[in-house]
Amino acid sequence: MVYRPMAFLPEWAVDGGKSRAMAAFNAARLQEYIAAGVITYTPPRRDDDKPAIYFAKSHIDQGKECIIVTNDNFADHIRGGDISTEWFNNHVVSYQWIGNTNRLMLNLHDLPRTVDMPNLQNG
Repeated sequence: MVYRPMAFLPEWAVDGGKSRAMAAFNAARLQEYIAAGVITYTPPRRDDDKPAIYFAKSHIDQGKECIIVTNDNFADHIRGGDISTEWFNNHVVSYQWIGNTNRLMLNLHDLPRTVDMPNLQNG
């Protein structure tokens, strides 16, 4: 199975916002990912979790496998009824950066064993 990443970034992280001073470090490097369709903007001063949750839920409803990689516990979305604790436990994976290696480690053990583990390449 091939996984297609989708990142959800607040628009100001790329354009710098009203002051043009809030852009992410090396934001210009994001342009190739935006052009490739793997970065989606979220509006400023809005909940940027909701588009990611909606995206994942819509793919899951279509029978596609989808996980959200985040360290957010989505407690407000569970309380608000956007997702259930069970949905969170089945579709959200935490991560951590490994020292100065610029490598990301996904904590796939977060997913229950009844879920097929994604075939992600280390790189």
